[in-house]
Amino acid sequence: MSMKRPFIVADQSGGVLVLIALLLVVIIGMAAFAIDIGHLMVVRNELRNAADAGALAGARMLYTLNPDGTIAGINTDANLVAAATTTANMSDAAAVEALTIERGHWCFHNCPPDGADGVFTPNSSTTLDLGSLASLSFPELDANSSYVNAVRVVAGRSAAASFFAGIFGPGFSSFSLNAESIAWQGFAGEAFH
Repeated sequence: MSMKRPFIVADQSGGVLVLIALLLVVIIGMAAFAIDIGHLMVVRNELRNAADAGALAGARMLYTLNPDGTIAGINTDANLVAAATTTANMSDAAAVEALTIERGHWCFHNCPPDGADGVFTPNSSTTLDLGSLASLSFPELDANSSYVNAVRVVAGRSAAASFFAGIFGPGFSSFSLNAESIAWQGFAGEAFH
């Protein structure tokens, strides 16, 4: 009985070209995906910077002060300052949109109603009862949501462009992104006299 030799193709020069063509498509697709994700991360960081700037500017202007430096009341223009600062920033070569600007209370620890930490409660009040707040300890003041001490800003872009994702369909040509920041107005020493 004789053994048959396996059939061997004499010319195999085109096999590597087919493999390279298939891998090139995969490599280009991965590079395009990485570029789009990187670009969207840059846009999100720009939005974060705008939200941070707006929240800090709004918190800085949160109170009106008496001539002696004590708090006189809540400055209702704090929201306008936060919005103007937020929209003065650029993201992806376009003005940032101020989606939400609100004053409220930032609670650090054991926040009502469920005892969570780090909770923002919106409060659009324009008055501040300094007499009742002055007698509270820090934990009581921290849990008192009627004490307006923070500004929350949500900055966004409704259409952050993608470079390559659009080949998967019209729904992937741009993305909606946003970033949130909360700035708290703290005090050193006595806040109320």
